[in-house]
Amino acid sequence: MVIVKKDNGREITVRNNDIFELQLESHGGTGYIWGFEVLIPDYLEVLKGETKSESGTGMTGGPVTHIWTIRAKKPGTTEMSMSLYRPWEGKDKPTERFTVKLMIFP
Repeated sequence: MVIVKKDNGREITVRNNDIFELQLESHGGTGYIWGFEVLIPDYLEVLKGETKSESGTGMTGGPVTHIWTIRAKKPGTTEMSMSLYRPWEGKDKPTERFTVKLMIFP
């Protein structure tokens, strides 16, 4: 399963121990990064995070996709929330927010 920006605000169902990806786009070279605001480690574990350039090799400032591989650890209901911000401006000044509610079934 892949969760993307258009899933913002949705309720998503996964099974315990399922591994899924979260993919969010941004513009490279602007200084903005996606950071987790809410990720409860009792329910979710980030296994890997990476960034992939969508504009090809050697092109600076083009679109990039941030990809997190996440495992559902425990049945229950939880939220995953992120914000797009510049680190020197702080998380309290995001340009975008992303939130999904996760229903984790046994």
